[in-house]
Amino acid sequence: MVIIERESSVLCFVVILIVAFCVALLNIALYPYTPCWCVMSQDSESEEKSKSASQPKLGPSPSGSKVVAPSPRTCTAMAHNKMTLHALKHLTCTPVGILIGYAVDSKTSSFVHVMDAIPLYHNYFSAMLVEVAFMQVEAWLETLNKHNAATEQPLLEIVGTYFANAKQANSELNTAAVVIAEQLANKLGKRSVVIGQVMNERIQAAFDGRKDCVNWYMLKSGTYNQWKPADDVYIVRSKQYVVLQDMVVKNLPSLPLDDLRSGAAKWTKKDYKKLTHQLMQCGTAGINEAVYSKPEVMSQYERFVCSMSALEMIVFKDLGLGALVHNKRDEIIFDFEEHLDDITKDWRNVHCC
Repeated sequence: MVIIERESSVLCFVVILIVAFCVALLNIALYPYTPCWCVMSQDSESEEKSKSASQPKLGPSPSGSKVVAPSPRTCTAMAHNKMTLHALKHLTCTPVGILIGYAVDSKTSSFVHVMDAIPLYHNYFSAMLVEVAFMQVEAWLETLNKHNAATEQPLLEIVGTYFANAKQANSELNTAAVVIAEQLANKLGKRSVVIGQVMNERIQAAFDGRKDCVNWYMLKSGTYNQWKPADDVYIVRSKQYVVLQDMVVKNLPSLPLDDLRSGAAKWTKKDYKKLTHQLMQCGTAGINEAVYSKPEVMSQYERFVCSMSALEMIVFKDLGLGALVHNKRDEIIFDFEEHLDDITKDWRNVHCC
């Protein structure tokens, strides 16, 4: 009896297995199974396709000329790189600065073009320092705008702020940068004010020319104190900027820029040590003599920063951040805080373009 009961239980178990297997086969035939990782990859693929379809491609157009940025928000490669150099110099601090450029508001849209970045400080927020810095920057912009006023071009003004958090894990907006930006928005009555955040984890990618390293924020519609991400800020430059770069490199101790741009040269630690020594020997007096005392260099800078003509969108490999870091420009970029300690350190940082 025991043997018969065992045999019947085994038989029942086998029958159940066969029925379950048949049901599974039927389900597969009727509803083909797609692994979850396939679904995820398909979703991300379709997302990428829709994203690439909604955003214009960077690079040469069929006619050979580069595509002009179609976005109402753009930033020059010079401003992008100065923000990044400021962050690189003070990696353990939270550097903050302001952005200058052109901003136009209308009932239907807003336009902002960031031309340059002015580093403010890297230690602690000081209302007095910010106020003095704004006075000097606005006085400087007033002199630059004399030419624009004569030619009926838009006037240069302070259009936003930027910052970099000390900790890579911290992605929150900096309070000081937000307060300054909100004061700007209230003062100017404009929605076009922007905030740039240098993302530490993307600096290496920007150095390699694979992507930019700044996240952007703009005011939410109808508010002056609520911020939302802005994904349509494009990096641009003009031929005037390339000419300015070449002029600065010729006047300051530098590695050959053409080799750095093409990536053909392999520089050794000895080369970089020699360059650092030359820059230290040069000092701020030497930098001022090589750049700021040269009328042709400053005139070229003014021509670039005062004109939005011939601006072209660039691919990330043309950012030029790698060449600037190779040439140790992150060690000689000065903010307004350093300028107050030593007035020979020029906060315009034309030598870091």
